[in-house]
Amino acid sequence: MAARTARLSRLGRTGQWAGVAAAALALTLQTPSPAAAAVTPGHMINAYTRVDGAPADGLTSISYHITINEQPDAKGYFFAQAFYFKNGQVGYIGLQPRADATEPNRAFFSVFGAGTTDSDVNCAPGADGGEGTSCNIAYDYVTGRQYRLKIQQLSARVWEGIAYDTVTGATQHIGTWTVSASAGLLKPTGVAFVEHFLPVADCDAIAPASVYFSDPQGNGSTYSGTTTSAVTLGACSAKASYSIGPTGFTSTTGG
Repeated sequence: MAARTARLSRLGRTGQWAGVAAAALALTLQTPSPAAAAVTPGHMINAYTRVDGAPADGLTSISYHITINEQPDAKGYFFAQAFYFKNGQVGYIGLQPRADATEPNRAFFSVFGAGTTDSDVNCAPGADGGEGTSCNIAYDYVTGRQYRLKIQQLSARVWEGIAYDTVTGATQHIGTWTVSASAGLLKPTGVAFVEHFLPVADCDAIAPASVYFSDPQGNGSTYSGTTTSAVTLGACSAKASYSIGPTGFTSTTGG
């Protein structure tokens, strides 16, 4: 992406439907600031992705592989990929750690903007107090194991989010929603991100995490993608780093 003016915003993380909404967080590098009491790190890494050779009218699916190699047994992190519809609506699909078996890890799949509906028991209307639809499920993923997260078109306006376990072969439905009539298909560009959405005492208190994101694929495996660039950002950007390799990128945060 030539200009880094694509925008995301962070949802409030006080409710069940935690996630990332559209059109508020400018994706720009920020100068690392000193640790401060009760800081909320927010987005710590954004990586910009592109599916190469995509049709001009858009894609009917986008997927990526994710391996969470290290995470805390506590709520606070979000590891996800944001995707865009042709009309500019944005959504995301990703994973969040939780504390223990009584509150298992979760998978999220949401879309933001007017004109969305759902009839899925895993979903609810609204996104961060605004318009949209948000879905999540308990998904007790295993650290060190690769999963494939995918958004796919089921019919003209209906889209599904799924998680696929590459070891067991099990596919898990996360949610389904209907987008606005003007949404169109998926743009070939997206943003993979690592976010710490809960406050910590200071930047040194961020628990360590390490995650591998593969380059995206479009329309099944018809089109291959690349990670074009990445940035660290936010109040605790000094606690974030990444490396871009031939098949994706690896993030390291906290510690």
